[in-house]
Amino acid sequence: DFLGAIELSSGRTVLFCPRLPASYAIWMGRIKSPAEFQKAYAVDEVLYVDELDAWVERTLVDSSLYLLRGLNTDSGVSTVTTAEF
Repeated sequence: DFLGAIELSSGRTVLFCPRLPASYAIWMGRIKSPAEFQKAYAVDEVLYVDELDAWVERTLVDSSLYLLRGLNTDSGVSTVTTAEF
C-alpha cells in the first residue's frame, strides 16, 4: 500500500511507496523507482514505507500528527483512524 503525508507548515508532500522484492518484477513487470513515482504524482519527496518511522521522528519533532478519517470513494475502504508505526 502507498501512504501520503503533507507537512502542513511547509506544504511539502511526501509519498511512501512499498519496497518491493526483485521477484515482484517477474509477475508484475519492472519496478518503478522513487524518482518515477515522484514525477508521476508530482510530490516533493518519495520514500519507502519502511522509512516512515524515521521520517515521523525527524519531521514531527515539535509538531502534531493529524490523521485523515473517512471513506476512500474509489475503493470503498475506510481510512485508518489510528496511527500504527
